[in-house]
Amino acid sequence: MNRRNLSIRKWNQKIVNGVPLRLAALVVMMMVFLAGNLSVSQAATGRTTALPAESRIGSGTVLEGDKVLAGTQISNEGEVKGDLVMAGQNADMQGTVGGDLLAVGSDLSVSGKVAGSLRSASGNLLMSGAVGRNLTSLSGTATLTENSMVSGNLYLAGETAVLQGTVMGKVWVGASTVTLSGTFNGDVTVESIQNARDTKTKLIILPGTVIKGTLQYK
Repeated sequence: MNRRNLSIRKWNQKIVNGVPLRLAALVVMMMVFLAGNLSVSQAATGRTTALPAESRIGSGTVLEGDKVLAGTQISNEGEVKGDLVMAGQNADMQGTVGGDLLAVGSDLSVSGKVAGSLRSASGNLLMSGAVGRNLTSLSGTATLTENSMVSGNLYLAGETAVLQGTVMGKVWVGASTVTLSGTFNGDVTVESIQNARDTKTKLIILPGTVIKGTLQYK
């Protein structure tokens, strides 16, 4: 067996046994959700309908139950008391969500408050808000600013991760470059993602970083 096949086998084993399975399931779930809703829309209308250019919940708006936002530019500046699903090219969550937030898009910004869990798949994630439970994300580049707060666990996979905020639970990160400069009350696991060059993840720990649990660098 050559070196490349060995690397692939190692990564597949991590997917089966580790946290990345959550992230793979997240992407599949989102694709099924979007495909299912599009199929229903096409069946109902008899034709293909393009996504709206903009879909927005305005400031001061309060919505009971669950809500779905889909479009090229989507935003929530109000309050959704149930779960919120956001699917679009650019998604901006400035308001509040009483349940869970499920988001997929090219660029995702979360500066508001999510009472439940946040699950996302995006090219870029900018997180400066608060998540009441767990945050699970598959992102090319993920940044949790110094104002961000995750009250549960953080599961993150991508190319680049910058963690500056506070995580109350445990942290698992799989990325090529990981920068830590926040406060982490639980264990922190940084795991290398195997690639063609078989290089190890670059881990940067900046001054002022607080890890109250155990740091594992695999």
